[in-house]
Amino acid sequence: MLVWQISVIVLILGLVIMVAYLWQTVSQQAILLTSLDTTFRSGRLESLSQRIMTLEEQQQQYQPTEQAQIWREEDGLARESMKTRFTQLTKDIESIQSDVMELTTQQNTLKQLTDTVSSQLGEQVSRIDMLSAWKTQREDKVTSTTVKSSPVRTQDKPATLSPAVKKPSIPRIFSPPFVLASVDRRGGRSYAVVLPVGASSDWSQMQMLSPGESYRGWMLVNTDGHRASFQINGRIQQLTP
Repeated sequence: MLVWQISVIVLILGLVIMVAYLWQTVSQQAILLTSLDTTFRSGRLESLSQRIMTLEEQQQQYQPTEQAQIWREEDGLARESMKTRFTQLTKDIESIQSDVMELTTQQNTLKQLTDTVSSQLGEQVSRIDMLSAWKTQREDKVTSTTVKSSPVRTQDKPATLSPAVKKPSIPRIFSPPFVLASVDRRGGRSYAVVLPVGASSDWSQMQMLSPGESYRGWMLVNTDGHRASFQINGRIQQLTP
């Protein structure tokens, strides 16, 4: 009988405790529902969802650290490539400038050579004109020349003996291997026109000498009027046409 009473009491206490726990749980749920209802009514719940969405978008914008490292490496490689290309471009520009300077130098040299050739060509043309004029004058002179009579010989008188007289030494006169045809002056310069001996009618062998030039070992020193001074074996010898 006593045991039964104790069991009933324990059961009643258990029921009371269970009812109290359930009541507390229901009260907490009611409070939570009331709080959520209040939040929803005041608009805070919608603001909370917007904040959550904003945080999610910001999180998506930030890439992982590995991706950022890859981007930095790619940027460094791009900078190195750009630097290499810029250096090569600078070298190409310097090479082009050097080529332009070399071409300018070659152009100036070519211009000087052209001027020299033009000057020499003008001088040769002047010589040809002078030779042509001299040839015409020479031919006219030969045509108009009349045959001169030979001089009359006079009877030689017997030579009288005279005491031996010492003759002064006469400088040796060299016979030139050419004939001085004329001495002309043109363009402020003097020329001596010469022909090889025995070629007086062969005008193709005619030579024009200016002071300082030589012909068959005879160097023209200067001209004076119709005379020309030549140097041969260290001696000066004057010739006239």
